[in-house]
Amino acid sequence: MKAIWKAIITMSLVAAVAASVGSYAYLSRASKGDDPEISGGEDNMEVSYGRFTLKLDRSTLHFTVSSDSHTWDSGSIDPGDEAITSLREAFLVSPATIYSLSPTGGETSFSMFDTGHAPTTTIRLSSEPNGIRARIGVVDGKRAAPSLSLTFNIHYILNQDGLTLKVDGIEENPESTNKLSRIALYPGFGSSYKLNSGYMLIPDGSGAIIDLSKKTDAQSALQLSTYGKDFAVNASKRSYYAAEQLALPMYGIAGEDSSMMAMVESGQEYSELNAKVMGMADDYNCAYFRFLFRDVIYQYQGMDQFKTVPQAEMNSFEPSVHYKLYDSPLSYSEYASEYRQYLQGKNLLPKSSSSAKLRLDFLMADSKKALFGEDLVKMTSADDVKSIVDELSNEGNRYEVSLRGYTAGGLSHSYPYSLPVDGAIGGNNGVHALISDLHDKGISTNLQVDMLRSLEGKGASGNDLALNVSQKQVTTNDYVNGTSNEFQRLVPSKTASLMKEYERRAGELGADGFDFQSLGFDLYSTFFHEVNTRSQSKKAYVDAISSFGLGRHMRKPNLYMLPYCDGYLDAPVACSSFLIETESIPFLSMLLSGKVNLYSSPINLNYLGREQLLKMVDYGVCPSYLLTKEETMLLIDSPTSSFVHTSEYDLWKDDVADAYRFVIETLKQVDGATFSSREQISQNVFRNCYSNGKDIIVNYGDSPYAIGGKEVPSLGSAVIDHE
Repeated sequence: MKAIWKAIITMSLVAAVAASVGSYAYLSRASKGDDPEISGGEDNMEVSYGRFTLKLDRSTLHFTVSSDSHTWDSGSIDPGDEAITSLREAFLVSPATIYSLSPTGGETSFSMFDTGHAPTTTIRLSSEPNGIRARIGVVDGKRAAPSLSLTFNIHYILNQDGLTLKVDGIEENPESTNKLSRIALYPGFGSSYKLNSGYMLIPDGSGAIIDLSKKTDAQSALQLSTYGKDFAVNASKRSYYAAEQLALPMYGIAGEDSSMMAMVESGQEYSELNAKVMGMADDYNCAYFRFLFRDVIYQYQGMDQFKTVPQAEMNSFEPSVHYKLYDSPLSYSEYASEYRQYLQGKNLLPKSSSSAKLRLDFLMADSKKALFGEDLVKMTSADDVKSIVDELSNEGNRYEVSLRGYTAGGLSHSYPYSLPVDGAIGGNNGVHALISDLHDKGISTNLQVDMLRSLEGKGASGNDLALNVSQKQVTTNDYVNGTSNEFQRLVPSKTASLMKEYERRAGELGADGFDFQSLGFDLYSTFFHEVNTRSQSKKAYVDAISSFGLGRHMRKPNLYMLPYCDGYLDAPVACSSFLIETESIPFLSMLLSGKVNLYSSPINLNYLGREQLLKMVDYGVCPSYLLTKEETMLLIDSPTSSFVHTSEYDLWKDDVADAYRFVIETLKQVDGATFSSREQISQNVFRNCYSNGKDIIVNYGDSPYAIGGKEVPSLGSAVIDHE
């Protein structure tokens, strides 16, 4: 079998090398009126559409997609690779690797054409509009554990810009004891062998590059669950600390003479991005999506005892991945432009525009333990906020104000009931007067809320609280602020009703909108008294936010929330820095530039000096500060003290004014413009080009840099006209 595969692959490689390399192929090159041509012989079926031809092997489902100048292979073993095992070979060349769960929740896997495992596979092919359908039957009968018997369809659909792979029609044999868990779809599509000049683009945090020309010390592959884990399914209680959550279900692979961009179009909330490089199990570099049909459930047995079992019902979705194919290597700037156009066409980008502002986040009050009960600690009154903004506005009015901890009991008690305003900080009348005064200065005001979490023992109860699969309340720790607080989770219907109530109350105060802390970031199922799949929860949140009439700032929103986002909070300026990742890039900033303001996490909570501010200029991110009028020492013994260590305005006012001059005065010159490209023009010096004809030069070096008649100081920036 190995020799047969190598013969097939060698022929494919020869054909690819023989093809001439053309110029960059834009989408408009394909004729929209082309009808598909379906043909084939004894060994292959072929489909042609636009500028692409798909050739599918009838017996192995190995395929190639060819344009005039390049051929993409569904999975190749290099002819010179004598070391690869049959297991790894099958993984890279098979259409699918299938994972199953035993009755006790143990997971095993096999690839369809693994000669060592030898599952029984049947294939029936038929033509369909623009493509081919394969009806596949797989029986795993070689294990001591009970077998899996499964049938499903893979659709191969040519598009004007590439190929879509779709899985549907899944049927399990009810007599099989093992249950389908996951499917990895064509993991070898776009793979490469050993070190080469290509790279992978991963939308991790601000964006990450995996350089395929460099060896890595990483031993573990990258695995990122799209929209995070569903903590209502596979754990009863979880401390949820993530590096950076995968909010964009895509990746890119750029080779020496071609590129690919893969985007999950259906089944996003059940997808997982995987990426590996040479030295991890084999010498191939590949990225792919794996789809979750059943999770492992931790079933509560009483007395804090659990057992693992497979999820009873399959997640209901039909995975679909769209691969855009390019006849030239793309830079990460071009990837951002291409993905931006793709999302724009699907109405998945924010509909506002950017206008550089510095964010002032005021902590107004919190509670701390007292001899009997708790005492309120007043940190910043409404009048204090007015005085601080009056002083800072001497620099200009490009500020945005956010209020947190304004409810009775302060920040720790503001989940989920955040209104009315506590009288100690000015009450409703005081905040209304503050907001009115800020409006006169041209400054907007938002109220921080969290409509997915309830402080345990303090907030909601009964049917408002989400239950997990073990009929226990879904609880998580405070991963947003890093405190030891435990929170219960709300059902989507409660979140929707709270949003309507808060919209009315905030309107009475004159507030411009809300800063949503979890909505758009967390996504989980609910069970028993209110049943929602992850997909249904997503729909409920989208329905609620789409009819919300006030401003909607969100903390690290997932893709499905971006169209409703008026301000992006805690915008990352780095990736997760996994060892496999070579470089952090401003991919997210390029994607959203001109569409929405990106705001940093409060930088005074982790201040890194001028280089941190320069990174914000570089990435187009506006600074945020968490401030109080009173000294931070007053918060000792309050939950807030675990993450707020220095917030007193008098200590930070000079730094805030400096950040305004350094960052905002620069970024305001590219208001509403697209961050279109970035290039390194010297060691530690970068040129960021914007669509309004302005370039921002960023100098991380130790000495000044001269360009365009200006001198860019060390750890400084300058705006010049594009040459």
